[in-house]
Amino acid sequence: MIFNLNSLDKSVSTKTKTTVLVLGMFFILSLFFLYLQYITTKEFILESQDEYENKVNSIFKESVLKTKRFYVNRGLANLNSYGIDNALNNDKDKLISLSKNRWEILKQENKFLKSMVFFDKSEKFLAYLGEEPASKNFENIDSSFKFSQETLTYQLVVPTPSENGYLLFII
Repeated sequence: MIFNLNSLDKSVSTKTKTTVLVLGMFFILSLFFLYLQYITTKEFILESQDEYENKVNSIFKESVLKTKRFYVNRGLANLNSYGIDNALNNDKDKLISLSKNRWEILKQENKFLKSMVFFDKSEKFLAYLGEEPASKNFENIDSSFKFSQETLTYQLVVPTPSENGYLLFII
């Protein structure tokens, strides 16, 4: 049997043809509006992700800045304490005994504080409170983040006002 469009035209009523045409247009318009909704939703999600990323970035930077200010102030308070400046001249025992109370307070304030490390003005390792630092070489230590497979640490260097040495916090 051969399909003939003319015979279909004669056998189908105008009402049926109109109904099929309207349904076809409705289907095409529905697909068009679904596509527009998809594009709009996709743009909204991308904008939301960018906004969320910016907020997280801002919170992270603000947290790092506040942490840095806090520990610089605490470090300077310790370094300006009585006897610390003299103890930075290779008197490890005196340095530890003078800083022990501050270390205990800092450790209570932040459970993530791992170490407080002292270096003299020639960048030679002197003493530490808390966990023993992985590196005792000041040349490799700066205020920065350090990544390993197990941990993320933030190292913050505080120089003494008299430039007799350095204090390093490892968080």
